Amino acid sequence: MMQAAEALPALHAGQGAYGESRQCFENHLVSFIDSSEAHTMTHSELERELEKRGRELMRQLLQDHLDTRRPGETAGPVVDSDSEQRNNIRNHDRSIKTVFGTLTIERAGYGQEGKNSLHPLDAELNIPKELYSLELRKRVAREAAKSSFDDTLEHILEVTGVNIPKRQAEELAARAARDFDAFYDTRRIDGSREETPGSLLVLTVDGKGVVMLERDLRETTRKAAQQSRHKKKSRLSQGEKKNSKRMATVASVYTIEPHIRTPEDIALGTKEHARDGPKPPRPENKRIWASLKKEPEEVIEELFQEAFSRDPDQKKTWVALVDGNKTQIKQLRKQAKKRTTTCISSWIFTMSVSICGKLARPFILNQVQNRRLGLGNVFWKSFAVRPDTLQGGFAVALPCRN
Repeated sequence: MMQAAEALPALHAGQGAYGESRQCFENHLVSFIDSSEAHTMTHSELERELEKRGRELMRQLLQDHLDTRRPGETAGPVVDSDSEQRNNIRNHDRSIKTVFGTLTIERAGYGQEGKNSLHPLDAELNIPKELYSLELRKRVAREAAKSSFDDTLEHILEVTGVNIPKRQAEELAARAARDFDAFYDTRRIDGSREETPGSLLVLTVDGKGVVMLERDLRETTRKAAQQSRHKKKSRLSQGEKKNSKRMATVASVYTIEPHIRTPEDIALGTKEHARDGPKPPRPENKRIWASLKKEPEEVIEELFQEAFSRDPDQKKTWVALVDGNKTQIKQLRKQAKKRTTTCISSWIFTMSVSICGKLARPFILNQVQNRRLGLGNVFWKSFAVRPDTLQGGFAVALPCRN
């Protein structure tokens, strides 16, 4: 133990530290780029080859750095979670796949009979127990959220040179999502510490359909999917995505100052018109979260919990924004009635952009001017949406029934 601890500083001070990396740079990169072979290659070929060789240099640099930190012995005794001291020390090697390639780490293991060894260097480097590094896992999870696993693995291989089996990639993506709720909890905002709180507290909820495997659909949707027949075996044809999606509920809470405008301003609002007037207020302390697993009522209940944590005395004007989803409107009213005797800002706003474009604007303006849409000045003064986001759409205000 003492010999290993005394040999470690000599490695830092000696000429051998990062020697492999320097040799790799000279022999693997500089020698190549100055070779006759490189002078016959096109620019694209040089880019690809240098990228591959540069990746190897990065891998060697990281390997040399880890070598300088081995074996990671501690100055004092190692005590486990059961308060038992680990006295048996033995060096262990392990491999880890990174975004640059595979590395080997030698570290001191502190063991005891009948128990697994503890490796302080693993904790110092924050290395997971499994084969793949946290950065590589992050990239797999990020790509898997955007495309299929086949496309994800192809992309990872192209940009890192690391080959990951498909099943292991699926497991990595699942592990990345297991702390979802814990992550969202860290994003909560303490309303008492808001530095620039707006006078409006906005609660908004929406839904997003995600195409799922049949076994992962909600029970009602799965039964409907089992009774339907598809025209093609390989993929869904146009109009056949019904009963193939699971709805994720997306919620958000933020504060904002009122943006006072007339019905005409919103109905005929354009980007040019918005630039001429005062800048609209921006949302403050906005928090967004979503769940594919939880039912809409669970997410909306969390929405109200977040709102009450920010404004427990209901000093702000509360506004709820939805897009016409009857389930969401029902749950908003239910939570409002459950938690307070007064209605949230007297209105639940339903945004609809099904009528868009310049042809619809004369009709909308006419309806607004004649108050056929039932829009009052209170609604427009509290309405906190940029006019250029409406694009000629109309809004319907529904009274909140107590």
